[in-house]
Amino acid sequence: MKRPYPRIFARDFDPHPDDAEAVHKLAEKRKHTKFKLDPKGRVWSVSLQCPSDLDCGIIFKLPQLVEFNTGHLLGRSSVFTHLGFAKLCKHARLRAIMDCYNPLLGDEAAKAVGNSTRLRWVHLGGCGVTDKGVRNICKAKQLIMLSIFASEITEDVVENLAKLTNLRRINIHETKISIDSAIRLQKHLTRCTIDILLPKHAG
Repeated sequence: MKRPYPRIFARDFDPHPDDAEAVHKLAEKRKHTKFKLDPKGRVWSVSLQCPSDLDCGIIFKLPQLVEFNTGHLLGRSSVFTHLGFAKLCKHARLRAIMDCYNPLLGDEAAKAVGNSTRLRWVHLGGCGVTDKGVRNICKAKQLIMLSIFASEITEDVVENLAKLTNLRRINIHETKISIDSAIRLQKHLTRCTIDILLPKHAG
């Protein structure tokens, strides 16, 4: 999800009164947290590495939040679980939620996506999502972008993915979905760019 606003630290701006408590708490706990502001000075995006579920409780209190962006380096432990993820998915304005390589999310996080009627952009690559999780995700017909790379998903979910007719991009790199199935999927999702590579062990 792209907007022409830079990511800045809490020290670089005076937060709106409605955002101030959450911004100050995040800055105190995690000084590397970055924010994006809209033209009115409201926080619409938060970006930080390896958050915790407690951080999500703070982030949830940003009333104009549209995007949450995080990531987990391979091999690094996490305290951001599907519980924190699910809480953020209930935010009234959130449209984009992005994480990768976090094994504590998995199918429970996918279920939270499926229960949302607002999310448009979802990254869950390398987060342990299985076919069961993808079937839940596919309940969110409004999705525009979906990334589920490096997952143990199989050919069995292609029929489900084909029903996400609003998709404009999907990343299925390093899954068990074959090139032939991706071509079949493309026939249903004619306006969607499909990113796929053969699994590393293939060939």
